[in-house]
Amino acid sequence: MGPRAIPQTMSARWFSHRTLTFYEIDLAFPEDTEKRVRAFYRDHPPPEYTHDLMVGISGDGRVRVWWRAWCGRDCGEDHAYLPIIRETVGRQVEGDPEQYRESTEYHRELGRIPPEPEPPPR
Repeated sequence: MGPRAIPQTMSARWFSHRTLTFYEIDLAFPEDTEKRVRAFYRDHPPPEYTHDLMVGISGDGRVRVWWRAWCGRDCGEDHAYLPIIRETVGRQVEGDPEQYRESTEYHRELGRIPPEPEPPPR
């Protein structure tokens, strides 16, 4: 597989079991993203490195986006990261958290999320 086009936008919708809240976000990547990623490719060239667009979505509405290069061979470093969007926050949207009641209780019983919902950030 060869290089892929670098996206200019991204949209996401998610449910936070922690806050029992739905979030959405529409992101426009910075104008210099393609230029920065191309330079990152030169510094971490395929086929030694594999490249991924990574998205981190948190239970309190925060979103981070970065480009990752990782090496499966002896490259001197296993992973390198290029921040695209350091941090932003999705907007709260309507949704029925009842559909996730059973799975939320299951994760609370396992201790993966707090026993009581945390209030969403303001």
